Amino acid sequence: MLEKLFSRASEGGLLWLGTPSESHRRLFSDASIHLATMPNSFETLCALETIRQQKHALPVVIVDVEVANRDHHCLAETTSKVAEYSNLYTVLFGKSEVSETLYSQVIYSTRELIKGSNVLIEQQSVYGQSIPEGVNASGRVLVIEKSSTNRLIAKGLLSSLSVEHDIVETMPNYIDLNRYGVVFIAYEQYHVPDVQWLIDQPVRKVIMGGQPTEGLEHTSVPLREKELVSLLKRADVELKTLEQPGVGLANAQELLAGELCLDVASISSRLNLSEDIARLVLVTYRGDLDKQMTALNKAQVDENPVALKAVAHKIKGASLSVGAHEISAFAAILESRVAGVLHETTLSTAVKDSAQQLTELLAEIKRNLDEYFSQEGAHG
Repeated sequence: MLEKLFSRASEGGLLWLGTPSESHRRLFSDASIHLATMPNSFETLCALETIRQQKHALPVVIVDVEVANRDHHCLAETTSKVAEYSNLYTVLFGKSEVSETLYSQVIYSTRELIKGSNVLIEQQSVYGQSIPEGVNASGRVLVIEKSSTNRLIAKGLLSSLSVEHDIVETMPNYIDLNRYGVVFIAYEQYHVPDVQWLIDQPVRKVIMGGQPTEGLEHTSVPLREKELVSLLKRADVELKTLEQPGVGLANAQELLAGELCLDVASISSRLNLSEDIARLVLVTYRGDLDKQMTALNKAQVDENPVALKAVAHKIKGASLSVGAHEISAFAAILESRVAGVLHETTLSTAVKDSAQQLTELLAEIKRNLDEYFSQEGAHG
């Protein structure tokens, strides 16, 4: 059936209703199949109607099961009642007993899609990069991570390795641990009450970031391909601490006067991500800056050391993820200083100065990122 999918898609292309993973994009790109993404059923139907009126071959339509459930099968039911779409080849991606009968084909996993295709010269390659043997030995992966930047990096890496996974911001109300072979938990989530019960469960657990915890495996944050592959293959992991330049309050003005530059190419190279994923990482980091600056300002106005420490920790982790080492180290200084006054009712002058200078650094990197994206847009 997968041979039929690729044969049909080679004629009319492919519309993906939802968000395809990086490995899917790579797979169809290698097969020279044009892939377009659609946000909802209505726009998909409009695109199909335009294609039909132009008398072009109809594309294959793949629908993420989440979108199918959300749209109440609008696309499948509508096209099934229109004679001109009787030859439309629709594929449901994901398991849903309610929806399956409405589609020409059902595919349950990325891995099955890649394995079942005879388009690739090597069965174990995605986008020209080989999938390391044994990375699926651990089974399905669950990642619990509050940082949107780190979640995006984890998604890109796991997708490129063709590892089945779920990535969540907080612990779900219900979780079937039998589905997972390994759970990655962000260090700051480790002490959250909703996560604590998980530590005692008989499932393999890996702590991301922070200090190594006795009895648990540990890895860096954000996830890096070499360490991730070693963990998934159940090999020993050699962790190398990422060095941060020493930054003190004395040279804050020097930092502000210098170039705080981030770009897609450097993130792509450092984290071994495709440029599409690296761009999403950088866009996500830029989007989070506004929220972080607001939270930083509110904590200062309220003179709330607990809130100030929390936002400093978040800024430290997110900035480290994208390679903004100066800001990460500066946030670490603030986090350390405010940790010593958590039970005070007011903030010390040193803490206020540190918080203010971190705010100025964030404003500077925000300005530089806006200029970078503006120039990138101008060049297409």
